[in-house]
Amino acid sequence: MEKPKVLIELYVASPPTFKCKRMIELAEQMAKEYPEKIKINIYYRGQPIPDEATTGFRASLKSIGVPSIFIDGRWVASTNPPPVDRVRKYIEEDLKAIEEYVKKHGEKFE
Repeated sequence: MEKPKVLIELYVASPPTFKCKRMIELAEQMAKEYPEKIKINIYYRGQPIPDEATTGFRASLKSIGVPSIFIDGRWVASTNPPPVDRVRKYIEEDLKAIEEYVKKHGEKFE
């Protein structure tokens, strides 16, 4: 079983606007800062949303702006990229929760 990763979901225009590209760059920056610990899913406005989209993302879909960023199903920001420190805070919280889960349940991951 693969070790769980923090999921960053992006909702962007098709084709991506300047602000959308900035949001994508932010997610990619986080993936570089936390190698092997981040998964990025990009969903394009006007395209079908894949089944793997989180419940939090799906529930917000009709009320969010473009671009938007979610971390593990939690809305973080729309329209403009959020401060990097806020994104790091959410990622650190979720990584800590993953580690606590692994310790508690003794899961074995590759």
